[in-house]
Amino acid sequence: MEKAIIVAVDLTEKRGKSEEGALAELNQLLREGWTVKSATAMGGTGHVIAASLVILVKE
Repeated sequence: MEKAIIVAVDLTEKRGKSEEGALAELNQLLREGWTVKSATAMGGTGHVIAASLVILVKE
């Protein structure tokens, strides 16, 4: 089974706080046994948001 999520970090927020919130869903899925198959940076977000498309897999 595969799942895709978008991890987005607001670069205008205080460093650390934004990353923690953006990674919460990914970290939860990893704890549930999902593994990262691939991660790809997404373009076109400007200088305010950094985003990645993460593909997860679970056997």
